[in-house]
Amino acid sequence: MCIHEITTEKASGRRSRPRDATDANAANGNRVKGLIFDMDGLMFDSERLARDAYRVVASRRGFDLPGSLVDSTMGFLCSEVKEKLQAYFDAEGIDADASDVYRERNDLVLAMVEEGGVPEKPGLRELIAYAQNMDMKLAVASASSPKRVGAFLGRSGMADVFDIVVNGGDVKKGKPDPEIFLLTAKRLGLEPKECLVLEDSENGLHSAVSAGMPAIVVPDRVQPSAEARGLAAAVLPSLSDVIAWLS
Repeated sequence: MCIHEITTEKASGRRSRPRDATDANAANGNRVKGLIFDMDGLMFDSERLARDAYRVVASRRGFDLPGSLVDSTMGFLCSEVKEKLQAYFDAEGIDADASDVYRERNDLVLAMVEEGGVPEKPGLRELIAYAQNMDMKLAVASASSPKRVGAFLGRSGMADVFDIVVNGGDVKKGKPDPEIFLLTAKRLGLEPKECLVLEDSENGLHSAVSAGMPAIVVPDRVQPSAEARGLAAAVLPSLSDVIAWLS
């Protein structure tokens, strides 16, 4: 299925570039041949679902799970998330197995998606349509499991939209390691500098920068630090604003 069939508005025209994009970044934007999307928190409001699911699971099991701990795991591989959870449980004397908690959370998130659909971030479909009109290659690079990525893309009707989909099962190291983005560029047949990464987290930003790729941050729940803003090609309020940056 082509994204033109599932979007109601085609992106068109050239708009002024956001003020926080420098001349150097504008040059990068004009050279973009591939657009690489993170998934959770960038394409979909799925990190909110994950936080809600963690709260439900923790309540069922009778312990607290700090939001700051949950936020710190965004972009990590499943194995890395479970390691962080287990370290917290052990330090706090909580009798819980991280693998069981993580599995229960995942099942709950997938049930939420199956029942209520996938909450999309504003501008997602318009940006994809714009990139297709510009003959850009499209990819998803997510540290989430193959099952989760497949469920979200399938439920949203975007399973066949992207040229390449790379998930946590394809790599050995999660973000901020650059492995996932380097693999994505290789599978797209592009040089890293020809790709533009779209991320919501600092872990993802550092991963892209380490891979030699310009990256735009569209923050989700946590605003980027001053250091992260200095690394990003731009920090934009929504995916719709990426169209203007690319124009």
